[in-house]
Amino acid sequence: MTAKTHLYTFQLIWTEYRSVNTAEYGFGDYPKITEHELATVQAETLMKAQNKFKRMFPERNIIFRVNSPMMAYRVNRIVEGQK
Repeated sequence: MTAKTHLYTFQLIWTEYRSVNTAEYGFGDYPKITEHELATVQAETLMKAQNKFKRMFPERNIIFRVNSPMMAYRVNRIVEGQK
């Protein structure tokens, strides 16, 4: 008997923080935050999706840290019927 594996869809999101020491950004206290979708893959688990993203973008040196307050990269799982 073969176990069925379900593929989930994952997105890699890159968060860019832009701040200049001016009044527009609160002198550095309120940076402009922009999120960019870099890629979408299908994988069985979150860890396998992260490994695929690392292979897709070796020049970015992607590190996925759960407890980092300034994490630049994040992975979202897309549930069917949602976007």
